[in-house]
Amino acid sequence: MVEFNKLLVIPYNKGIYLDVQVMDLPYFTDVYLDSITIDTQDTFKPDGISKTPAYTLKIEDNVKSLQMTIKDSDLLVPTVEGTMFFVYVTVKGTPAADTPCGLDEPTVLAVCVDSYRIYRKGIEYIQETYNNCVVPKHFIDFILRYKAFEMCLKTRDFPLAITYWKGFWRTITKSESSKCTCYG
Repeated sequence: MVEFNKLLVIPYNKGIYLDVQVMDLPYFTDVYLDSITIDTQDTFKPDGISKTPAYTLKIEDNVKSLQMTIKDSDLLVPTVEGTMFFVYVTVKGTPAADTPCGLDEPTVLAVCVDSYRIYRKGIEYIQETYNNCVVPKHFIDFILRYKAFEMCLKTRDFPLAITYWKGFWRTITKSESSKCTCYG
């Protein structure tokens, strides 16, 4: 019922940008946005929205779309950097009786992280590869960790994605040593 047009963490701890709307289909003429709830990797529950979310907004009016920036100070997290956000959008109203199966879910979930730090680390590794004419082992480790995290998101295995995210974030925020970190 809902589609995310854009969802991203704004770099440098500025917050989260959200652009969401009820799908423009005839089944949803009487469906409106009801609430935005955000959990983190620390509050996420596989069976739905936690009792202690980092952010909640109840939408009072009957609106079909919403664009907003949630400031970092409005989120109940110490920092936006390194935090994995689970953004739930819930709708109110009743879809048409002939709504196709799967499009009638009242709550939709999307995930976002601060990808700027990931980008910067990748550029560092590319520069190191260029300067040394050899691909460093920690660059290969970086790529594999990122791909594992990305695959977890695509398959919606969020508990495993959280595990990989925490390990991946640690590897991109620490300084590199010449020792291999692949096994611990």
